[in-house]
Amino acid sequence: MPETFFLPPWQAILVAYALCFFIQQKLTFLEGRFHLLDRMLECTFCIGFHAGWLTWLLIWAMVGNPPGGYLSVVVWALTSATACYILNTVLYWFEGAF
Repeated sequence: MPETFFLPPWQAILVAYALCFFIQQKLTFLEGRFHLLDRMLECTFCIGFHAGWLTWLLIWAMVGNPPGGYLSVVVWALTSATACYILNTVLYWFEGAF
């Protein structure tokens, strides 16, 4: 029986948000290449979607089997997009409030 890998959902969300933040804030060499890419880098929902499937791939690489099956990558991506957007909005609100 293969060993199962358990990652609590809140940790997966934090990994996806960290990837989203890293792509948006730290990969500055992507800026100014293409107009569409510049607009996408400004959109937390868009980058959060890509961070979601990247997180799914990272977990798959660590475990050796896809978490939740192959079709769950879409659910991971959409959940990540929503969570990244909500977390980013809340953090911007806190930054403005203080």
